[in-house]
Amino acid sequence: GAATRLTMGPVLSPLASGNHPTGAQLLRINGAPGLPARRIDLTVNQPFSISFDVDPVATGTTDFLIFGMIGVPTTATVYNSFIGNFVLIPRPASPGLPWLFTLADSLAFDPAALFNPTPAPFSLLVPQGLFLPIHLALQGVSVINAGSTLSISNAILLNVR
Repeated sequence: GAATRLTMGPVLSPLASGNHPTGAQLLRINGAPGLPARRIDLTVNQPFSISFDVDPVATGTTDFLIFGMIGVPTTATVYNSFIGNFVLIPRPASPGLPWLFTLADSLAFDPAALFNPTPAPFSLLVPQGLFLPIHLALQGVSVINAGSTLSISNAILLNVR
């Protein structure tokens, strides 16, 4: 018969669901929001993509930011902001912490962002994958309706082993 492979490992807290009013899962790795564990498992050098979808309640464009951290978020990394709670500290809130980064910023809010794309939809292909085992956590912000509506996206833990 068929064998089922179970993997154990880090999972994210319930804050990883974000606070989008419709429950939309805008952040994806390889097209998936990482459910149910909020984690995507990859092997070293496995190609992958990171995407951010258009917000389903947007009446215009969907601007966005994707924040990240090296490592696994814990209760110590929960960040309470005026729009809700993140599982990780957004880099602009603590720019001196070297394990934090802003992956993408369509608003040019964070000058240290690695990418400054146009509004969503956004997709970043990493064709060579990552060359070492690592945990990277990502969580974004959706900015719609001329900035009048902000919501925290789902979070995903990228588990490269």
